[in-house]
Amino acid sequence: MNTTSLFRHLVLLLLLCITLLSPANVQADEGVKEPLLKSFYMEFPDGHRTLVTPEILRQTLTIDSVNIASVDIKTLLQIVTTNDREAHLEQKTEQKFKETTTGALIPEHVQTFSVAYPLLEKMILRSQTAPGKKTQVLRIPGEASTPKLTLERLDGTTQELSVVAHGVSDFSGSTPARIHNIKTALAHFQGARIDAGATFSFNTLLGEVDGSTGYMKELVIKGDRTLPDYGGGVCQVSSTVYRAALNAGFPIIERKPHSYAVSYYLPWGTDATIYPGVIDLRFQNDLSTPVYMHLSIAGTNLHTYFYGQPDGRKVLLKGPNTYAFVGAPDPKIEYVSTLAPGKRVWKEYGHNGFSAWWEREITTSTGSTLTEKILSTYEPRGGFVLEGKGMEVPLPE
Repeated sequence: MNTTSLFRHLVLLLLLCITLLSPANVQADEGVKEPLLKSFYMEFPDGHRTLVTPEILRQTLTIDSVNIASVDIKTLLQIVTTNDREAHLEQKTEQKFKETTTGALIPEHVQTFSVAYPLLEKMILRSQTAPGKKTQVLRIPGEASTPKLTLERLDGTTQELSVVAHGVSDFSGSTPARIHNIKTALAHFQGARIDAGATFSFNTLLGEVDGSTGYMKELVIKGDRTLPDYGGGVCQVSSTVYRAALNAGFPIIERKPHSYAVSYYLPWGTDATIYPGVIDLRFQNDLSTPVYMHLSIAGTNLHTYFYGQPDGRKVLLKGPNTYAFVGAPDPKIEYVSTLAPGKRVWKEYGHNGFSAWWEREITTSTGSTLTEKILSTYEPRGGFVLEGKGMEVPLPE
């Protein structure tokens, strides 16, 4: 073989190798490549979030070439709700309360939520092509609706119920211990029945508040200090129940605001402090039929519902009107030897004092109107500071 023929053979061999190693042939041998998937958080209607990893998402995809063609949303929701017991979507269309032999009610189902599947699929597809590395939060789109409510009686008959009144409060910023105490207290009122003409007592249903009844230590107002004690946060429940009673137009028999203004209970003048055996929240169900309590938490909002048969009254609350502001006094100082001289550590911050009032107007089904003024006064409160006086050095003998 001469030099020219050898060169031709080498060129042909080189071209053959290039062809075999081309991207098209390599991809054909490897099959269709999957797209690079990104994690994202799926946020449920109750505010709970679940991380959807590429491994989870891959189980629900249909891939066309190297692009995602579709996402099986129903399968995805089944996977994430199985993997995380706290996350749930309630698909029931009717909510029932079953009356027990003690007259209490047990709510069987929560609020319905219809998922907008096509929109959620589009949101997921967009999240996979979005620029940047930040993990996105996708709130499940859809529509919440209050289900039809019935009271299932012991004799097998049913009675339809409506929302008589609703109260809500926001406990954003609460510590885990405070949230635990809110949930512990809430359980004592779930499904409680208030008979027609009966007086509701918060403390009677609440019972003992200490470590033996499941409560944790959290900040409570004790005299002129704010200190850890069992049950800190229970007043979030009493204040929310009070707001529902206000909106129901029920006569308030006993209610006391906190001694100083606490931001958990905005708007001002709608809080109700309690202390078992000392301070109670009491009001009367002046309807001609019973009402039933249902409490729930959605995100950082606590809700109280009164279910029953409304009598046609209209309740209008106007406020808050605040006045008589007084600045916080100087803080109380405790000198300690564990801090450097002059160094301060704030244990409690001061609070301004003021008054707030609301006007409640109740119009009956016959057109008669009752107007009342509800006053709350919050005292000014100085802070509490630890200040160093330095280590005490004994004088030489």
